[in-house]
Amino acid sequence: MPPKSIRHIAIKRLAVSVAISAGVGLLLLTAHPLAVAATCMLPTIWLLQRDRVTAYLCTCSYYATAIGPVISIVHGFDGSRALGCLIWAGGFTVLSLPWLVFHSVDPNKTIWCAVMASLASIVPPLGLIGVACPISAAGLLFPGCKILGLLAACALPGLLTWKPKPAFLLASAAILLTNLRYATQAPQSPNWEAVDTVADPTPGAFGDYRRIEAMLDRAESSSAKVIIFPEATIRSWTPTTLAFFDDRIRWLGEKGKTVLTGAIIPEPNGFRNVVEAFGSTTAVFEQRVPVPLGMWHPLAKGGVQLHPLGASGLRVAGQNAAILICYEQLIPWPALTSMLHHPSMLIGIANGHWVRETPIATVQSAYARAWSRMLSVPVILSVAR
Repeated sequence: MPPKSIRHIAIKRLAVSVAISAGVGLLLLTAHPLAVAATCMLPTIWLLQRDRVTAYLCTCSYYATAIGPVISIVHGFDGSRALGCLIWAGGFTVLSLPWLVFHSVDPNKTIWCAVMASLASIVPPLGLIGVACPISAAGLLFPGCKILGLLAACALPGLLTWKPKPAFLLASAAILLTNLRYATQAPQSPNWEAVDTVADPTPGAFGDYRRIEAMLDRAESSSAKVIIFPEATIRSWTPTTLAFFDDRIRWLGEKGKTVLTGAIIPEPNGFRNVVEAFGSTTAVFEQRVPVPLGMWHPLAKGGVQLHPLGASGLRVAGQNAAILICYEQLIPWPALTSMLHHPSMLIGIANGHWVRETPIATVQSAYARAWSRMLSVPVILSVAR
């Protein structure tokens, strides 16, 4: 075959692979469970490439479409679109690096290459920005299998490229059986209530007073034992925040009720983004991985501190509740570390105000449900619209 024809075929193959990879990333933004499951295709497409650079271009195209909304989000945080484009370009370039480093065309190495690239995408430091990670499909492919399902999802692309036919048949059977088992044994949610709210712009202590009053009204009228409110419902939580509500909070405790609400605690050099519990249970839960650059400033003072190995949740109403605050729902690290503490519930809270013109809020919910399937626990979500 003439060299020109060989080059033409190679370019055509590259264009098709890049287009499919980009399509998988674009499909993810629909937030459909099948779209999240389809992200498992990316490592397989990556391994099928015949050289490292081509494989890297495929992963770049996937991440470029999957994290496209970051441009609008940065703009919503009072940044410029130019800055958003810069962060977007840097994001998909860096997120693709493990897939550049660990690529191999040796069929005998593909399983280990796929596992190593996946793990590098999950664990810090890269795991702190590990959005759209293909391993998130584990909960949809192998629900209830926990660490075994995670390892299976990591190894599956390598198996498919090493021994395609037997691997496909074995994987299909495993996916079908685990999903059938999960459908018949899906965990049941306890008597908890998640409250979605509309963002209230009222500033200062008066605004917080009104929001606490509304929370207590809802908690007192609810039949649920735990009532959950979204991220940053209380804008300035201090030791005296609940001073005017002692009697009502004491009543909640006597009735065995607990309110969980997102709150901001001001600090001298920044703030803390937390979940406050009051009523029958009193506790404070710290966000572990704040939004990089938006809330967590690795190269500057201020913002929210990073706690990647912090506590994964709270003991509330007889349940070990793992908690994912906003951005934490989009990356694997907080969900996977929560697995170590044997949760019986998964709580996701978020504030969708800054992403209201993007699909991020629905993508967050889709990921939270995928993590709950992986952990085999019920999930309850509360969002400020």
